[in-house]
Amino acid sequence: MLKLMRRSANTWIIKMLLILVALSFVIWGVGDYVNKEERVPVAEGGQWAIQPREFAVAYDNEFNQLKKRFGNVLDKKTAEMLGLKQRALSLLINRRLLESFGMDLHLTVAPETLRKHIASNPAFLNGDRFDPERYRQLLRNNRLSPREYEAQLTEEIITGQIHQAVGSVIHIPSLLSQDVHRLDNEKRVVEMLKLKSKALEANVAVTDEQLTTFLQAHAERFMNPVQVKVEYAVLNAANLKETVTVSPQEIKEFYEENPGDFNREEQRQVSHILAQVTGEVDEKAALERILQAQARLAKGEPFAEVAKAVSDDVSKAQGGALGSFTHETIDPALEQAVFALPVGQPSDPVRSDAGYHLLLVTAIQAAEQKTLDQVTDEIKARLLEHKAQEMVYQRANQLEERVFASGNLKAVADDFRLPLRETEFFSREENKATEEIEREDKFLEAAFATPAGEISALVEIKEGEFAVLHVLSRREPTLKTLDEAREAVTNLFKTEQAHQQATELMTKVVKSLQEGKSWEEVAKLDPALRTEISEPFVRAGGKGGPPPAVRMAAFKLNLKQPLHPELLEGLEELIVVRLKEITPADPKEVASGDKKLQVVLESNLSQELITAFLSGLYQRAQVKVHAQVLERF
Repeated sequence: MLKLMRRSANTWIIKMLLILVALSFVIWGVGDYVNKEERVPVAEGGQWAIQPREFAVAYDNEFNQLKKRFGNVLDKKTAEMLGLKQRALSLLINRRLLESFGMDLHLTVAPETLRKHIASNPAFLNGDRFDPERYRQLLRNNRLSPREYEAQLTEEIITGQIHQAVGSVIHIPSLLSQDVHRLDNEKRVVEMLKLKSKALEANVAVTDEQLTTFLQAHAERFMNPVQVKVEYAVLNAANLKETVTVSPQEIKEFYEENPGDFNREEQRQVSHILAQVTGEVDEKAALERILQAQARLAKGEPFAEVAKAVSDDVSKAQGGALGSFTHETIDPALEQAVFALPVGQPSDPVRSDAGYHLLLVTAIQAAEQKTLDQVTDEIKARLLEHKAQEMVYQRANQLEERVFASGNLKAVADDFRLPLRETEFFSREENKATEEIEREDKFLEAAFATPAGEISALVEIKEGEFAVLHVLSRREPTLKTLDEAREAVTNLFKTEQAHQQATELMTKVVKSLQEGKSWEEVAKLDPALRTEISEPFVRAGGKGGPPPAVRMAAFKLNLKQPLHPELLEGLEELIVVRLKEITPADPKEVASGDKKLQVVLESNLSQELITAFLSGLYQRAQVKVHAQVLERF
């Protein structure tokens, strides 16, 4: 749409729209409204505030970073569930807190230090030297002046220094690292009673009354999606080919200006016999084999038969046939020999990177310059396609103006000689369209964003293809009847009921164990219960260990109180856990310490120090977040 508006900048419709928009801003005071909104920051503390525009930039930057990790399937709703807003805001607040702290301490950066940072940035280097023009150009591309960039860099250096100073860890005591090593390498074994909820689904009784009540209680899961019925016109080069013409003079000029398009180079069909030179086959042995093959050819044996018997190349199955080649497509090591040979005469041995070859030219197609008469139809088709494609954008502007002015898509489509197609009712989820364009994302976006009875804006579905849609009718979401959703409702009802029954049964199991009943006794409470003893595992888990929830529970237990008092959720199952065995870490390994662990501990402690420091600055600055502004994003 933006491309189209740029192409349409001088049309009377666009000019009129811009005038109307400008007048509405003046009459209704939109600019004043924006200014009022801007006065309320997203967050503030001390002498600083984070304005909505600043937050919007940071928010988009974080979103783009997430898209790089998760791909284009990520939308902002999902990103928000991942905590995008909070992360972007926290980063901004932390930066402001550190900047303010640096100002309180009157921290500065020496000009020489600043110059070194800029001169060492790879983005500003030309080869291994700082390039002032490249520096200025990159800043201009990012809409920054040198003063603005250097101010930002100064702040980054100062906050980095504060980070480094606060997060510096002098030393981690060896006893602490050994204790952590001991805990991390201790192994535990647990007994588990498991129950898959699905095993109880067969016991769940179902009535229509229950299903109807369940359907109504979970209506959002069983809605018929929005459906629309549209008619639409498509504008593309194929629709316009009949309206454009190409003159004989244009064909002649194209032929004369593009002679290379109509040259056919000499081509030769080639066969070969190869004796490879590899690490296992030395030069002398390969040459000896190829000379023996040459002697067989000299005695009159067919080239194809010798190739099948001798050649090391996969082409031996086809008698050594390699196909047709021009000067540009053949191996340079073979080119001179191939294009010097007459048809049917084997070459002398030729060396290439692969080994030694005997070459045979089986056919020659001479070079040819096609005449104008020979290529007239081809050139005409190419020019018609090109002209039609150019006309698409011109007609697109006219089409949008006419549809906007008349509001009658059928009449405009008839005037432009565009086919008008009509769909049946369809939804995004159930689109059985036979036309490819009806499955395109931009087509669907226009179809479901346009109100019933209205005509969409002109949409560029893909490069050089436009569509205008008239939404004839729209069906809003409705709750499915029980008959329509019976299978899905029944399955979900049974799943939830079975899970509830499983929870009740496993709660009874835990209670019975707490009351003193034996593990073996409670395992017989239901045939669906299964017992399992884990392999030894460490806190971090590893291959073959129990589910994460079981691991976490196991390391909260001890042999005096081995039973975990709560049910745990595994993969589609409920689990009761009892600690069975503890194997201490190897004392020799603990004594030797772990340098990697030391680094990890130092990093964790450093992060804790920085977090605590920022928390103190946050409290001191009395940071206030304006939730109503944040919700706008």
